[in-house]
Amino acid sequence: MRKNQPLLFFKSNRELRPVSHQADQTKEVVFKRGILPGVLQCARTTFQPGAIVSAHSHDSMAELFHVITGSLLLKVDGAQHFIKAGDAFLIPSKCIHAFDIVERTDVIYMNFEMESLPPMA
Repeated sequence: MRKNQPLLFFKSNRELRPVSHQADQTKEVVFKRGILPGVLQCARTTFQPGAIVSAHSHDSMAELFHVITGSLLLKVDGAQHFIKAGDAFLIPSKCIHAFDIVERTDVIYMNFEMESLPPMA
């Protein structure tokens, strides 16, 4: 950051919105498109034990997740990965993924336009 450059602060308005592909799940939107180049949104959600996020993909969006508390079972490309508090993972566009929530789990995630990311190997 350049000297004397103003910091960006994001104050939540505690707006809860439905998750687009999981109607019974809500998210708190921290900030929306237009704040940072290539970032569509940053949100926080709490999953309850036993919740299931069904298999889905996104055509032109990548998702970066950071698990704050709890744990989940990530299912992607036929493999399963146990994800716990402190772990982070990136889901590229067009990648079919699903979650089984093991325990109460708090997640922060950011959605990116794929064009804004460097090529993935």
